[in-house]
Amino acid sequence: MKKISLFLVFLITFLINASAQFTTIELQPGAEGKDALLWSINPDQNYGDSEKFVAMVWTYGSVPGANISILDFNLSEVPAEAQILDARLSLYYYSDEPTYTPHTGYNEAYLKAIVSEWNEEDVTWNQMPDFTTENQVYIPPSTDQEQDYTDIDITTLIRTQFENPDQYFGLILQLITETPYASLMFASSDNEDPKLRPKLIITYTDCALPTSNFTYASVDSSFIFTDLSSPSDSWYWDFGDGYFSTLQNPEHIYGAFGKYLVCLTVTDSCGSNTYCDSINYCKPPSAGFSFVIDNKTITFQNLSSNGDTYYWDFGDGYLSDLENPIHNYSDYGLYEVCLSVINECDSSEICDTVEVISSGVVENFLYVVNVYPNPLISVVTISYELRHPELISLTFYNYFGQMVYQKQENQTKGRQQVVCNLEGLADGMYYYRLKVGDAVVNGKVIKAR
Repeated sequence: MKKISLFLVFLITFLINASAQFTTIELQPGAEGKDALLWSINPDQNYGDSEKFVAMVWTYGSVPGANISILDFNLSEVPAEAQILDARLSLYYYSDEPTYTPHTGYNEAYLKAIVSEWNEEDVTWNQMPDFTTENQVYIPPSTDQEQDYTDIDITTLIRTQFENPDQYFGLILQLITETPYASLMFASSDNEDPKLRPKLIITYTDCALPTSNFTYASVDSSFIFTDLSSPSDSWYWDFGDGYFSTLQNPEHIYGAFGKYLVCLTVTDSCGSNTYCDSINYCKPPSAGFSFVIDNKTITFQNLSSNGDTYYWDFGDGYLSDLENPIHNYSDYGLYEVCLSVINECDSSEICDTVEVISSGVVENFLYVVNVYPNPLISVVTISYELRHPELISLTFYNYFGQMVYQKQENQTKGRQQVVCNLEGLADGMYYYRLKVGDAVVNGKVIKAR
C-alpha cells in the first residue's frame, strides 16, 4: 500500500511539472563570468580577475580595510517570455591567502541588487556601482570555518533583474557590520577549480503564470471579497485570522477588530500566483459636539466616538486640532462650526451653527438685570425685563457641555424672573443659556455648599 501511494505521488508530481512545462538551467561560468573584488585599501585598483569572492573587514599594517564582491550572471539563456519560478545561488568556500583564512567573526551579510551599470575590467572601490536594499537577502553567520553556502534563495532578486534588465545589473555581497575582524571567503568565477565557482540554478516556465488580484467591500464585520485574477482553475484564500476558503468570491466575518493580511493564491495549468493585501477591521468614527457660549468665548465639548484625530473649523478662519477646544470670536454673529473626526478606518463630519450674542443688552427683547446669589447653594434666580410677551427657555450645562437643567415658561411684558432649584447638582461651574425668541443670553454660575 505504501509503495502504491509513493508511486501515485511521483506520478502526480510528474504530470503537474509536465503540464506546467518547467525548465531548470544551471549557470556556473568560468573566466567568462562577470564578477569582481573591491578593496578599500587600494580604492583605485581593479580586481576583476581575482579568484576570491569575499565580504571581509581586516587590518593591513594596522590600517582597517574592507572587501566587497560583486557579480552578474548572464540570464540570456532564459527565454524572454519565461516566468522565473525559483533561483538558488551556491557559493563555495575558498582561501588563497598566504596564511589560512577561514570564515571568521561576526560575518552575517546581505546580498543586494546592483542598480547601475559596471564593467568587470575597470570597476574599483571608488567606482563602486550603486545598489539598493530592496529585496535584499540575508546571509546568516557561518557555523563552520570552511562552510559552503548552497541553495541561497534569491528568486526575487533574479526575477526582478530578469524582468527589468535596464534597471538591475547583478548582486553585491557586503557584511552587515563592517568592523574587524570578520570574513566570508568564497571562490569567484575566475577560480581554477570549476567546482568552486558561483553557481546559479534557475527554474522557469514558458507557460504564463496566472495573475492574482482581488478587491473587497465591508459591511460592519462582514467582508465581501471579489476575485479579479486572470481565469484560474482554483482559488485559495487565507483571511489572516486562521480561516480559509476555496470559493472564488467568498464572504468572511471577522470576530475581532484588527489588521489582517489577506492572501489569494490562484492556480491553473501553468502554476500558481499569490497576491496579498492588508485590511483593517475597526469601528468607524462618529462625530458630535456640544458647546457653551459665554459672550464671545465658546467652550466646545467633543462628543465623538472612535476618533483618533480631530479637526475643528470655527467658521471665522481659525482651526484647531484639540479634542475639546475653547475659541474666542472677535465679533458677534452667526458662525458655522464643523468638526471632522478621523481614524484609520474612516472619517466623519458634523456642522452646527453657533450664534455669538452679547450677554448684556439684547436689543428689542430683554434686559438682563441680575443673577443671584452667585455663587449659589441650591437656588438661583435670574431676573430681567421683557419688552414683549415671549416664551422663555432657560438651560443649564455642566463643564462638559451636557444639559443638566431646563425650564420653559410663557411670560408677559415687563419685569420677570426665573427661579431654578439646582440642589441635586454637584458643586462646580455651570453655564446657562437664556433664550427669548431669537435672542440668546449666556452666562455662568458657581454652585458651592
